[in-house]
Parts: sequence; C-alpha cells; structure tokens
Amino acid sequence: MSSPQETHENSKHKAKKYLLKIYAENTEHLDNLSGDDRDRFINEAIKLYLGNYSSYKQKVELYNLAKKIAVIGFTLLMAFIVIFSCMKFMSMSTKKTNHQMQENFEVLFDKYNVPKQ
Repeated sequence: MSSPQETHENSKHKAKKYLLKIYAENTEHLDNLSGDDRDRFINEAIKLYLGNYSSYKQKVELYNLAKKIAVIGFTLLMAFIVIFSCMKFMSMSTKKTNHQMQENFEVLFDKYNVPKQ
C-alpha cells in the first residue's frame, strides 16, 4: 500500500507546500496531530470548504435567476395591463367619436331636411 505522500506525488498535480497562519484557538488541535494527519486534515478542510462554497455559489446563482424571472414576469404583467388598458381606451374613444359623428350627421340631415334612409 502506498503512503499518502506517494499518492499525492504520483497524482495529476504535484503536491506543494504552503506556509499557513493558523488561529490561536486551532493550534492545540493541530499540534496533537502527526504530520501526515495534519496534512490530511488541512486538505480535507479545504475540500469541505470548496464543496460548501460551490453549493453556496449555486444557491446565489439560483436566487439571482429567480429574481430576474420575477422582475421579467412582473414587467410583462404590467406591460400587458398597460397594453390592454390602452386598447380599451382607444376602442371606447372610437365608439364615442363614431357616436358623436352620427349625432352630427343626424343634426345636419334634420337641418337640411334630408330624408333618413
């Protein structure tokens, strides 16, 4: 069985060493671990953090998408309301204008004694 160090060296990416600053409240736990356990612990913590960050990022993207969909839906709803209100206003205006024109023609016909058909 190969050691973790050999596994990391033979993997696609070569292992690197980093100098990390560990907060005081975490040093006691890390001091009690062996070197290999410490490496494994830090790498697992990084994997866990990246997994949580990826999940968080997906939730944020989903939230932003939901906001965009809500804004687009509200905008379309308001646009339809405005369009139908304008159409109703125009049809009512047309009816009113036609009614006024008919009354004007009737007055003209009555004034000049033109027989109605």
